[in-house]
Amino acid sequence: MEDKIKIMIIIGLTVLLALSVFISLQTYGAKKSLETEAELIKAENASLSRKVEESRKENKRLQEQVEALEADLGRVSQEKEDLLRQREDIQKKYDLVLREKERIAAERLRAAPSTEAALEPVPQTQAEQNYWAAILKAKTDLELQVKNIQASNEQLRREKSTLEMDLNNLMQERKDLEEKMQYNAKMLDGMAADLVKEKNFRFELQEKLNSVKLENKGLRRQLNNLTNERMKLEKKLAQLNEEKAALERQLNEADLFLKERLSTITDAKQQMEIIRSGKADTRKESVELPPIVVRSQPESELVGLAPVALQDGPQFGRVLSLNKEHNFIIIDLGEAAGVKLGDTFQVYRGTELVATVEVIQVRKNISACDIKKELQAIRVGDTIR
Repeated sequence: MEDKIKIMIIIGLTVLLALSVFISLQTYGAKKSLETEAELIKAENASLSRKVEESRKENKRLQEQVEALEADLGRVSQEKEDLLRQREDIQKKYDLVLREKERIAAERLRAAPSTEAALEPVPQTQAEQNYWAAILKAKTDLELQVKNIQASNEQLRREKSTLEMDLNNLMQERKDLEEKMQYNAKMLDGMAADLVKEKNFRFELQEKLNSVKLENKGLRRQLNNLTNERMKLEKKLAQLNEEKAALERQLNEADLFLKERLSTITDAKQQMEIIRSGKADTRKESVELPPIVVRSQPESELVGLAPVALQDGPQFGRVLSLNKEHNFIIIDLGEAAGVKLGDTFQVYRGTELVATVEVIQVRKNISACDIKKELQAIRVGDTIR
């Protein structure tokens, strides 16, 4: 039973230890995976931050370009307006010159003497021709400048439209990057919370593991104590078995002793009467023991009643059997303990004197004693001194 309990305890401790190691490995692996994922997200976040910064710089550059183009457009528009005003002024001057020319031509016609003279072209001076040529040239230059300005204005508008589209795309990319950064930030917060939970769970597991280790130590101490107690009990059991074997040998000798004397029961009665009346010497070797009839006591009453023999001092023994009918007892002291015929012993129960007996027959490990004086009823197991 103890072996089964020991095996069950060892198996339970082994399973608990294996479970703790498995949970620790799972926790460590999950932690490493989360840390790796966190590092990847941090790297991606850093890359996105760089992209956002680059996008901001590009956006700023494009805004500066747009502002510069708007400034150029405003400047070109202003130049266009100036040119248009100059053109209008020139056109007004041209109209005034034409009206003046028509007026002069009309005055000349009215002043001419004949129709033919009126039909002849009015001659112009070189200064007038140069003036009108300069005006026409200026008008042509103005028209060319206006066309160039219009073409440049259209080009600037197309570039502005393109820049606005690029700016919108950059703004959209920036918005997407910001949303992605917010998502990554939320992911990092969630992962940080998960890491905190994992850390707390690992701390709890460590505490449980320490508690299990303490319980394991306690169980090991208990197991060692149980093992020691088992060894002590086994030694005690071996000692009791040896004592039991010794008592069985003593009982067997007693049985043989009783069987040998059973045949002389009739003659022993007469000799016992002579011994009691004092007419015969009890120390005489030729005197026969009275017949002994002893009922064997149960082994349970004899276990643990080991004799104590002291060669140089008083002898201590136990009462093995009692025969009330023939007034004698069997003790566990014999020739091996130095007992001789005629020796007198006292029977004690604890420290109280029970009776006085005298040895009438000796064997190797047992002796038969006649009850001389009985103060109390003798019992099996009483001490002999």
